[in-house]
Amino acid sequence: MKARIPADKKLTSREKLACEEYVRVKEGGATRRLLKLMCVALHKEGFGTMRLGRVLDEMNAMINQKDEILWWHIDKLVIDQLGVAFEREEED
Repeated sequence: MKARIPADKKLTSREKLACEEYVRVKEGGATRRLLKLMCVALHKEGFGTMRLGRVLDEMNAMINQKDEILWWHIDKLVIDQLGVAFEREEED
């Protein structure tokens, strides 16, 4: 069964852009908070400012790679080799 949205209830282009911007801002905030938590946890384990900077730089480098199967590689290392209990990323 297909859902049909009445024409008067559909979002305008401007509304869609506003929604996309809102989601982008919220995702950026969540990511920033998680990175801050990671920095605090690593600092408690002895990482100083320079090491934390190198970790963040390495993370940025990995994220900016054009590797189409990046998350498969990450799961292979983190779950299979290091033995950290994470759920595997789903394939798109």
